[in-house]
Amino acid sequence: MIRALHWQDGAIQEVAVDQVAALARDKARAGLLWVDIEGEPEEPSRDLLEKGFGFHYLAVDDCLNVRVDMPKLDDYDSYLFIVGQRLAYDDENDELHSAEIDLFLGDNYVVTYHDQRFPELEEVGDRMLEGVHRTERGADFLARTILDVVVDEYLPVVEMIQEDADRLEDMVVANPSPACLEATRTLRRNATQLRRALGPMRDVLNRLSRGEFPTLVQAEHQIYFRDVYDHVARVEELTVVIREQADLALTSYLSVTNNRLNSAMRVLAIISVIFLPPTLIAGVFGTNFEENLPYGESWGVLFMFVLFVVVDLLVIAFLRMRRLI
Repeated sequence: MIRALHWQDGAIQEVAVDQVAALARDKARAGLLWVDIEGEPEEPSRDLLEKGFGFHYLAVDDCLNVRVDMPKLDDYDSYLFIVGQRLAYDDENDELHSAEIDLFLGDNYVVTYHDQRFPELEEVGDRMLEGVHRTERGADFLARTILDVVVDEYLPVVEMIQEDADRLEDMVVANPSPACLEATRTLRRNATQLRRALGPMRDVLNRLSRGEFPTLVQAEHQIYFRDVYDHVARVEELTVVIREQADLALTSYLSVTNNRLNSAMRVLAIISVIFLPPTLIAGVFGTNFEENLPYGESWGVLFMFVLFVVVDLLVIAFLRMRRLI
């Protein structure tokens, strides 16, 4: 699906796809053009991006590849190519999903490309048609709005992962089962994926907010990019806390497990020490002597059991004296 919106002289309207290329090539024509490409096949998308807008084929290749690239910003003089990541969290399966959104920012146009449906972008387009969005502020402000919509999804995702981290801490204390170890690994994996997405995204917004591209980002709009940058920075701080919680949960799980194992080994060792002397005595009494066998007399078995008890009592007394039991 390709959706194109064109604003000029205070009026905004949707335009047909076959008119997009002409509007993009008409540099003298004032106004603002936004083209949103969603899940289009590679060939028509490449024709529109390379031939219609004249974008570099390297940037177009980054758009059309199937993998999810890390956030980045490339400067092509007359336009900027921005790669961002959308984040979504599957609370039932504790899985963090990421999707790529690509953005081209020119002096009077914005082009976005994404494989998956993005309802928030559709809402931005509807607000533009309703006149709610300040379209007259230009392409850079529209790009900022789109990036802000992407970043707004970060905080709810991090909060859900934070809740999982809190529950995991309670589980480790209450019942450190093997399921806790698997949950800890999942939490660490999600925290790592968050940091990989948020760190580069923060750098992209930092470059947009510090006046590095004066011809494409107006000075009065840098503060809005800085606001989005602050949102990402705050969310990134929360991911550090989540990673620390995951490490603490793993350490607590291993500590509790080791304590349980040590307690079990201690009990087994004490039992072995207690039963070792009777085993030795039984072995001696069970030796095949040629004459004068202990079992030959009626008192032999009784003597052996009395000796068992006496030796075990001496062993237990020794262990208690050494405070081993």
